[in-house]
Amino acid sequence: MAMANANAGAALGLEDVPELPEAPTEQPKYNRDYHRLFIKFMSWLHKRTYTKAARFQPSALGGIQPHHVADYLKWRAYGTTDVDFKDLEQNPTCRSSTLEQDKKAISFYMPIKGATWNGTSGNPTKSDPVNEVVKEVKKAETQHRGKKSCATRDLTETEYRKVVHELYGKGSFESTIRTACMLKQQVHLITRTDDISKLKYSDYKPHPDFPFALSCKVHWSKNISEERQCPDQIILGSMDTDFCAMLGLANYMEASFNYGYGAAGREDAFLFTPESDPKLAPKHCNAAYRNILKAVFLSAPFLAVALLIAGVLGSHSIRKFAATLARGMGATADEVDIRGRWKARLSGRVVDAYISPEQPWIDARVAEKLCMGAPIAYKLHPDAKRVTPDWLIEHVVPRTHAFYDGVNDISLHLALPLLWAALDESWEERMEPPVRVRIQDAYERIKADIPVGVNPVVKVPLSIWTHNTKLHINEIEPMDTGGGGGTAGGTTGTTGQASTRQVANQSRQVTAMQTQQQVRTNEEILTRIIAQHNQLQQLIAQEGRTRDSAAAALRGWLETWLGAELTKLNGNICRIAVQPPRMATPDQVDGNLFRNGLTVEMTRRNGQTSLRYRQAVATTPADSRPAKLAKYRTVGSAWQEWMHGIGGNKPAKNFTAEDIRACKSTYSRRKPLWTLMATLVNAQKAPAWVISKIEEHYKGSVLNITAAIKQDTIMGSLHEDLCIVRAQ
Repeated sequence: MAMANANAGAALGLEDVPELPEAPTEQPKYNRDYHRLFIKFMSWLHKRTYTKAARFQPSALGGIQPHHVADYLKWRAYGTTDVDFKDLEQNPTCRSSTLEQDKKAISFYMPIKGATWNGTSGNPTKSDPVNEVVKEVKKAETQHRGKKSCATRDLTETEYRKVVHELYGKGSFESTIRTACMLKQQVHLITRTDDISKLKYSDYKPHPDFPFALSCKVHWSKNISEERQCPDQIILGSMDTDFCAMLGLANYMEASFNYGYGAAGREDAFLFTPESDPKLAPKHCNAAYRNILKAVFLSAPFLAVALLIAGVLGSHSIRKFAATLARGMGATADEVDIRGRWKARLSGRVVDAYISPEQPWIDARVAEKLCMGAPIAYKLHPDAKRVTPDWLIEHVVPRTHAFYDGVNDISLHLALPLLWAALDESWEERMEPPVRVRIQDAYERIKADIPVGVNPVVKVPLSIWTHNTKLHINEIEPMDTGGGGGTAGGTTGTTGQASTRQVANQSRQVTAMQTQQQVRTNEEILTRIIAQHNQLQQLIAQEGRTRDSAAAALRGWLETWLGAELTKLNGNICRIAVQPPRMATPDQVDGNLFRNGLTVEMTRRNGQTSLRYRQAVATTPADSRPAKLAKYRTVGSAWQEWMHGIGGNKPAKNFTAEDIRACKSTYSRRKPLWTLMATLVNAQKAPAWVISKIEEHYKGSVLNITAAIKQDTIMGSLHEDLCIVRAQ
C-alpha cells in the first residue's frame, strides 16, 4: 500500500503533488463502482500503473489540486492536456457523461468531499477549472462534434408489442412466459430491471379495498433511501393483453412451480428465479433477463421495425417507454414520479418531507394510463354458476393456492385471468401446455350451463376517480345486446354444429358491434359532459367578470377618497408650516415656556400679572450629532441640510462657533443661500414655494446658484419674488 501512495510524476506540472505520511488510524475509502475509474486517474497522475488491489490513504490525497483533475479530464476527452476550446478542429473523443462519472469517482475519494474548492482547500472536483472542461465538452456535443451519444432511447408502442410477440415465440419457459411476465410488470410498475429481479412472492398481496386488484411493494429501487418511499402500489388488469400485468402474472406463477420456483418458501423465495442466495440470485436473474431482451432487440423481425427509428435500445428503454407512455396518456410528471418511485434530486423543498409518498389516487391514475384499452376487472359470466371458488382453486390455480397456504393468498385473484386465457384461442401458444390442458379438461365437464363459445370470464372496464382524497374504482356494467349472453370481453354463442372458426368470426363481429355501440354511447356522454363543462366555465367567467368590475369600482372610489383626504392633509401641513410664531397668553403660560428663543417669565404682584421676556438659556441637552456638511445637487437638499441635517448630521442652523470653524470654507459658501431661504420662510412663505422660485430664477449647480445669490444680495438686484416688501 505504501507503494500505491508514492512516486508522484514529474511531468505535466505534477511536482507539487506532496507525498504526505500515512495515518495508520485512517481507513482507505473504497467503492466498487468508482474504484476502477479512480485507479485510472491515479495511474495517470503518478505516471505508473496501479492494480485494482491498490488502496490510497485519505491523507495521501490532500495534495491533489483542481488543475490536476482538469488536466486529466482534458486528457480523457482530447488525448492531451494542451487544449484550445475555441479550436473547432479539436473534437472530444468521449461524452460529457463519462467525464461527470470520472468527477464523481475522484470526488468520492477526496479527504474533504462536501466543500467547494475555495482556492486553498476543499474538493478539487468542485472547482471552476474542472467544471469548465465538462461545460466545453457539452457545448461540443450540441454542435455535433465528437463522440455520438450511446444513451438508450425509449421503446415505441409498436416496438414494445413486437418484443412481446417475439418473446412468446422463443420456446423455453424462461425465455417466454417468465420474461414476458417480467416485461409486463416492469412497464406496469415503471421499474428498473434489477427492481423486477428482486421481487419476491410475498411482495404481492390482495388489495385491501378492491377485490379485483392486487398490491405490490417494490423495495429496492435505486432512488429509494428510506422505507417510507416504498408504499404499496396497485396492480390492475388491462383490456389489451400485451399490457395486462395481472394476466402475465397469473400465467407465469401457476407454471413456475413446475420448474422449482418458490422452493425457498413464501417469505424468502424470489419470484423470477429458483435460486435462493439473496445477493447472487437477483444478479443472475437480472443478467438473464437483460440477455434475453438483448437477443430480441438484435433479432431480424424486431430490427425490421426498430431500424425505422434512430437511437440505441437497451433494457432501460423499457422504463423510459413506461414513463413516456404514462406522460403521453395524460399523467403529469409529478404523478409519474410517484408511480415510478422517483425522488426529486435537486428540489430540496421542505414540504417534500411532510407529504406522504403513499398517494393511492395518483398511483391508481397512472396505473390506469398504463392499462392500454382500459383498466379492467376479471369477473365471472352470470351464467357460469358452476364455476365456484373451490372449483377455481382445485382446477385452475391449485399450485398457487397451495404455495400461499392462506397467507395473503392471491390465487383467486389470478384464477379468473388464467381461466380466461386458457379458454381463449389467441393464448394457445402463450401458456404452458399442461396447465392449459388441465383447465380445459376441467371446464369441459361443467360448461353445460354456459352458451357455446362464451368465455366464462368477462372483462369489465373500470372507472377510476377520487373524492375527498379517497380512491374510488367502479365497474362499468357491460352492455346487453340481447344476443345470447354476450358480454364485454366475452364471446357470443352460435349453434352447436358451427365450427370453431365460425364461432370465432361471429364472436369478433358481436364484439365489434358492442364496441361501436359503446363508443357511440361514450361519445354521447362525453358530448353532454363537454356541454356542461362549457356552461360551468361560462358561469365561472361571468362571475369572475362581475367580481372584477365590483373590485375595480371599489378600487376607484378608494383612490378618489384617499386622494381628496391626502390633498386636504397636505394643505393643512403647508398652512401650519407658514404660520408665524404667536406669543403665549397669560393663561397659556405656566412657569418657563421656550418659544422662538425667548424665556417668558410670569410674575404676580398685588393681584396683577406681568410678563417679562429674556433670552432663553437652553436647558435641553446639546445636539450630539456630528457637525458635517454633505454633498448634494439640489436646492431642496440645501434646505434639508439647514433645517434637519443630511445623513444623520446636525442641522446647519444649530452649528456652534466651533463647528463652523471646522468647515468654515464650505459653510461660508452656502450661507447666502441658507440665509435667503430662512428669511423668506420666516416671512410666511412655504418652503416648497421658496425652492421653486429660486430654481426658476437661478440655473446651474447649487454652488453657482449660491454665488449668484450672494452677488445679487450685495448689488441689491435680487428678483422681486425673492424680496420682502416691508410696510412704510
